[in-house]
This record gives sequence, structure tokens and C-alpha cells, in this order.
Amino acid sequence: MMNIIRADVYRIFRGWGVWVVFGIAALLPAAMIIASYLSGELTEFVYDAPAFSAAEGMSVLMLFLVFLAVPVFTITAGPVFQDKTVKNEVSWGVSRTTLYLSRMIVAAVWCVLIVLVYYGVGMGLFAVLAGEQHELVAGGDWANFLVSAASQTFMIIASSWLGIFLTFIIKNPFVTIEVYGGLMIMPQAIAMMLGFADVDVSRVMYFDLTSNLAHLHNVAGMEGNHFTIAMAVGAVWAFIPAIIGIINFQRREIS
Repeated sequence: MMNIIRADVYRIFRGWGVWVVFGIAALLPAAMIIASYLSGELTEFVYDAPAFSAAEGMSVLMLFLVFLAVPVFTITAGPVFQDKTVKNEVSWGVSRTTLYLSRMIVAAVWCVLIVLVYYGVGMGLFAVLAGEQHELVAGGDWANFLVSAASQTFMIIASSWLGIFLTFIIKNPFVTIEVYGGLMIMPQAIAMMLGFADVDVSRVMYFDLTSNLAHLHNVAGMEGNHFTIAMAVGAVWAFIPAIIGIINFQRREIS
């Protein structure tokens, strides 16, 4: 499996797509911090989230990383079907489970690096522009920040694994992206429309991936067993499609 992973990493980092993804991950927090600094509002923010005590938009912008998972799974898993190389890899004696799992591992590592770039750039710029008198983490609660960041990262990894499942099932990159986007956006859109009709969908939205990602910006502030529910939801989105995808890939004829 390590040889496959190395080959995938070499292929991915040799292309320009990975650097565009990292560039966007860096641009999101940088644009917010710089805009706040230029407007004179950087030191006026009051925020109790774990990311930045003065960067109110960080947790909201974190949702954009779910959509950065699109190039992650399309670049990681898509080429084996677009270039018809999957048949060659299987004929060389590589098991189908290994092929699937290797893509999952590469996608997970890529997602971790994206989150590190995201937080690293944002925290670095804030430290430089805001000065020492402002805390990087609200209340100095680094434990809460690390748990929140780790749990958010897990949710983003889950979204990328869902995308890999769709890639292996659908194989058409354009249809895959459309279905993935619908799964990420439609629950929120439906909840919004039902909200206008005074229908309480708050408990139903506990089982939506993006909603839980938003709530996980401050683990210490989550009520009751909401954190456990969020992690369980992430695990369902991550592992159930993976199991189904591996079983389907094992049984399907490769053309």
C-alpha cells in the first residue's frame, strides 16, 4: 500500500491543483484578517470561539473547507477512472481494497495539511497584526481549541471520504461534484425553507455534516451530548460510505 500512496503523493504534488487548493486555504483567513486590520476593526472583535479571540469569521469560513474537499477527492481518486488506469493497477496484482483505502489515506493527509495551512496563516497574520496584547485563543483555552480543530478536521476528512465513495460509484467527475454539492448544501437549504414555515428542524440538523462542522467551532460551548452526536454523525458519513464503496468496488466489473 505504501508504494501506491507514494505514487499518488508524487502525482498529486507534481501537478498545480494541490498548490491552488493550499493557496485558497491560505487566502480565506488572510483575506479576513487583512480586511479587518485595514478597516480598523481587528482589535474590536469580541469572539468566544476557540480559533481566534479577535477573528469572528474563522469558524464560518471553516465551512468553505468542505468544498475544498472537492479537488481533494477528484484529484486523488478521479484519475484512476478518467485515465482508465484502475484496470492496470488491478491487473498488476494490487487488491481493490488496497486501491480504495490508499485513496482514503492520501485524502485524509491532504485534508490535515489544508487545515494546518488555514489555521497557520490565520493565526500567524493575527499575531503579527494584532500585537501581543491580544490572545490567539479566546481565554487562553488551548485545550478547547485543539479539540475543536481536531474534530472539525475529522469532519472535513469525512466529507472527502464521502467524495471518494461517490467518485468510485459514479465515476463521472461532473456528476460526482453535483451530487456531493447537493449533499452538502441541500440539508441547510431545506432547513432554511422549513424554518420560514415555523417548523423546528434543529434536532434533525444534528445529523447534517456541515451543521455539525459549524457547531464544533467551540466544543466547550456545546450543550449536552451534542459533541458525541456530532462525532457519531461524522463517523457515519466517513465509514458507512467507505464500507459500501469497498464492497461495491470488490464486486463490480472493471471496464
